[in-house]
Amino acid sequence: MKQVYTENGKTFWRFKVSYGSESKKTRVFRKKSGLVFKDETEAEAFHQKLIREAAMASARREHQGFTWLQLVEKWDSHLAGNPSQKWSDSTRRDIYARLRNYTKPMHQKFSSKLAQVDVEECLEVAEIYGASFKVRRAILRSIDTVYKWAMNKRYILNAEHSICRDVVLEPKSKDSLGEKEPLILTKEEIKILLRTAKEVNHPWYPIWFFALYTGMRAGEIEALRKQKIDLVSPEEARTLDKKPDGVIKDYGKIRVQKSWNKTLNKNGPTKARWWRTVPVNSQMYWFLQEYLQSDFGSDEDGSRVFPLFSELRRSEQAKVIRDFCKTQGLKEITFHTFRACFATQMFQAGMDIATVMKIGGWKHIKTLMIYVRLAGVDEAGKTQALNFGDFKRQEIFSDENSSNVISLFGS
Repeated sequence: MKQVYTENGKTFWRFKVSYGSESKKTRVFRKKSGLVFKDETEAEAFHQKLIREAAMASARREHQGFTWLQLVEKWDSHLAGNPSQKWSDSTRRDIYARLRNYTKPMHQKFSSKLAQVDVEECLEVAEIYGASFKVRRAILRSIDTVYKWAMNKRYILNAEHSICRDVVLEPKSKDSLGEKEPLILTKEEIKILLRTAKEVNHPWYPIWFFALYTGMRAGEIEALRKQKIDLVSPEEARTLDKKPDGVIKDYGKIRVQKSWNKTLNKNGPTKARWWRTVPVNSQMYWFLQEYLQSDFGSDEDGSRVFPLFSELRRSEQAKVIRDFCKTQGLKEITFHTFRACFATQMFQAGMDIATVMKIGGWKHIKTLMIYVRLAGVDEAGKTQALNFGDFKRQEIFSDENSSNVISLFGS
């Protein structure tokens, strides 16, 4: 577009040019104003020159591809319009926000020019601003997710692999100790916690009890409705109670299909994006027989199993259990500890990994392997083969005379 306008009695020319590539992937804008020409022919010549410049810029940009920020926007728009089984809506929002906030050094760079050093720069800047190792790892994974998506969509051409492939992210400063052992309770500590909560009539006791016996996440417990619990009759349950240990006892099942989503302020799919079944044991059965008599209201999903706790809906369940433990002089834990306890106790009871994954809804075996190590099942008894001398209990300690002690390491 070319336009003549008058200002302070003088005549000027204004030009606006928009040139889009044939593939419609890029568009270049050029504008000039305040120009003076002797006639229309000279003005038109300048107009055509501006169009050629825009066309050349568009061609260069077409070859280079989109900027990183454009790719992030395209990925977000694509997923928003085409929901994926791999990423929930809340996960998509988290990835988008993470890339907007932590990859600013890459925003205006063309995707075809991006390299490993650009990713490392973003991670270094994030660390300077206080991002933990866990956050930096999430940033790296988010960049890798969008970059691979762009490669598959052919928005990035001639790329053989992700720019994140060879990035080494190592814990530093306060993260230097490496992997942190999850908070966990022994079987006796679990009993003490439940007994104490019941004695003081803590309002969250039923939820903590439920979490320990099912391994369900806090959001899944909030979204659970009575219609998803299927129990046998009390007569059948009493018969099952009389059967010896080792016999399969089916008291019923809990169908886990939804989870509370704080961002959307409604129930959505579970974290793994699939439903699962949690078997009910004797303790859970008799707890539910009494507890399900309570009426905590209902909604479009059915009758609520538990009261509506505002802290749970705000994802503050960890603070509730931590404050309780602190006031009672117990080991301070988080709500996720219940899930860790469920897994370790299941492994110690002899359950295999596949079964625990199915019941607990774990998506990645790598996560579950942490609890396998905590349970110590694979290691149990494995040092029994070691023998560096015939040291028997009666040779070291005498029950009759406690003074008869043999030193293993000399005097």
